[in-house]
Amino acid sequence: LVTMRTVLCNIERAIALSHPIDKADVGRLCKHYQNASHSGRLSGLIWAHRRLSLPDRKRVYARATELVNSSLREDRLVAAIKLRRTSTPPLTSLIMSILSTEEYGLGFIIDVRGDVIKFKGRFPVIENELHLALSLCLNPGVLRICRITTASPKKVLDAMFENEAVCID
Repeated sequence: LVTMRTVLCNIERAIALSHPIDKADVGRLCKHYQNASHSGRLSGLIWAHRRLSLPDRKRVYARATELVNSSLREDRLVAAIKLRRTSTPPLTSLIMSILSTEEYGLGFIIDVRGDVIKFKGRFPVIENELHLALSLCLNPGVLRICRITTASPKKVLDAMFENEAVCID
């Protein structure tokens, strides 16, 4: 069991040896700090203030904010998925869990007419927006764009019959 004091000792040791601060230790520190009681947070801050010099405190703070900012987007996505799972009816979640498996995968055809939109890897922003728009309709864990056709609807149907259709699992 790793405590806040253990994590702070690891950070202090890394600073004393002029090693880079371990990102995992900063992550554990942030997690302990978030889960600690008010007195635990206060004692951790007092300990860090007494043990670490001002530049070292700034280094730890900078690494912690970098770590927290990078994980905010993931936390929001996880929260949205949890909210969607709790708000979806049980039958819908059962169907989605069956369809999202490898064996029964959920497939979609996306026909982006070549004369309407032409992006072949040149506009990743548009591809991301398309993925986002589709993920609002379905569970984001189900979606994976394998290929987007830029052909006519006839070619899309031909590809579908040949099992080459655009699949979003």
